Amino acid sequence: MELENCAENPELVGTCFLKRKEELQVYEKYCQNKPRSEVVWRQCGDSLFFQECQKKLDHKLSLDAYLLKPVQRITKYQLMLKVHTVKTSEIQ
Repeated sequence: MELENCAENPELVGTCFLKRKEELQVYEKYCQNKPRSEVVWRQCGDSLFFQECQKKLDHKLSLDAYLLKPVQRITKYQLMLKVHTVKTSEIQ
C-alpha cells in the first residue's frame, strides 16, 4: 500500500508506516549518529576535498546541509501523522 492511495481511506495511513517499519528504522540510527557527524563535519568541513566535491558536483548546499535532510524528513513524518490524527478524529 502506498501513501498516495490513502486519499480515499485516510485511516490506512498508519498502515503504510507500519509496513515500512524496518525501512524507517534507518532513520533512528541516523538521528542517533547525527551529533557524531556534526563533530566530524566541524573538524573536516573546511577541507579542500569537500570543497572540491561540492564544486565538481555543482551542489549549492554544503555537505552538512544534505546530512540534515533525513532528520528534517523524519520530523515532518511525525508532524504529518499528528495532524492527520487530529483531522481524522475531527471528521469522526
